[in-house]
Amino acid sequence: WYCEKYLGGNDQDKWRPSGFPDGDHLRLIAAHAISAGSRGILWFVKHYFEDGHLGRDRYAAASSIGCELSVVGPLIAQGRTAERLVTSDPSVWATPIDFPGGRLICLIKTGDRYNYQPDAARVENLRVETGVSGRVFQIGPEFARLQTPECSFDLTGWLLITDDDDIIAQVRARHEAALPDMAEFAVEELAARLAKGTPVFADLDAGAAVLSEAQTDLDAARRKLAVENWSAAARTADAAITDLRAEQHRVWRETLSDDVLDMGIELTDFYLLPDTAGDLALLKQDAWGPDQLANGTFESDEGWTGAELAHDTSGKAGLIAGAGREGSRALRLASDSPTIYQGNPYDWVTANVVSAKIAASHGEMWEIAAWIRVPEAMQQTARGVTVALFAYTEAGESIPGYGAQQLEATQVDATDGWKRVRLIVPLRSPQVAAIAARLSICGVGEAYLDDVTVRKPARPEE
Repeated sequence: WYCEKYLGGNDQDKWRPSGFPDGDHLRLIAAHAISAGSRGILWFVKHYFEDGHLGRDRYAAASSIGCELSVVGPLIAQGRTAERLVTSDPSVWATPIDFPGGRLICLIKTGDRYNYQPDAARVENLRVETGVSGRVFQIGPEFARLQTPECSFDLTGWLLITDDDDIIAQVRARHEAALPDMAEFAVEELAARLAKGTPVFADLDAGAAVLSEAQTDLDAARRKLAVENWSAAARTADAAITDLRAEQHRVWRETLSDDVLDMGIELTDFYLLPDTAGDLALLKQDAWGPDQLANGTFESDEGWTGAELAHDTSGKAGLIAGAGREGSRALRLASDSPTIYQGNPYDWVTANVVSAKIAASHGEMWEIAAWIRVPEAMQQTARGVTVALFAYTEAGESIPGYGAQQLEATQVDATDGWKRVRLIVPLRSPQVAAIAARLSICGVGEAYLDDVTVRKPARPEE
């Protein structure tokens, strides 16, 4: 839910991060939870945190957050959130947490549309109208009293306002206890991000300089760790993570340019560029191989499965003669109420058909396109008619994640005649051995589909 609400979920912003939490997203999730009044956070350690899923940076970031929360947690647990404070930067949320003896302020850098801009996450010289009197301390790699009302931070930050010497002593003691781990986890996160980015930057023109600078920073941070200069090690690592993140998203924007995104790519991870760079170049040339879908023109029901192909005897779907784009057959999908729940709040499906499987491999990029006619706008749905690619293992098992919203093209509004929809899907799972087209309807209404095609870029050797 957090990733959908704060990291994207609308077509107005093409530069949203991927739909699962990485290290930065975890930090934001924690900060938003605290700002909303949560007094504790339970992390579910799933495969996103495992080394095999390139998740070491997430593990280190979650651990760093745990260190920070061990410092401020007792204050949060006995506190109560109040209305946000006024800051000199309107993109920063400042949520006060009042506890006996003082005020804790949670700072969050937000974006224009999706509350996260990873390449613009640095906040300099922020002024906060604290709303209470007292000495002001910033909690981060250091526990330092601010002599001026300005503070600087990356992505999230903490301010403590109090004149209670006992509280200050308690927080300082907790900070000193957590600082070695905080520094080590920051260095570990930088190392993990560098390892993840190396195969990507290595293939780019400016990549060598980016990798060299990040490695220099990592070596410096490790030297500071070795002499137990915890604060300096954490500051160096955090600054290098910020720089690497900015470079990462600069390259992401340049690579996934508007002309590529307009072809229908909804979501492509930065770390997939080594596998997909060649295909992206071919996409820009609009070079495609032959259609590999059998009977996408619906001349008969051959090549398609589903009870919905009962030639309209159910009233929900069927092959309708003369309803196609050029007077040929077309597939009609219709529904009078959503009745089948398939595990996702958006996934009410009343009729769908699935094509025969097509051999495919990990790392390939495929296009599915279809012509759709919706006589009247679909009702009671956020998805309407969907055109999707599903992926399967060699054993024929469906691979989780394929068919999710970001891998579908949808049509809800009425069309003026026939409209072509198009979707580009990179195959991310190493288990993938085959794909299939799925056409479905979700909600109340009807739609017609014709001339469905499934293709992949035409490589010169092919």
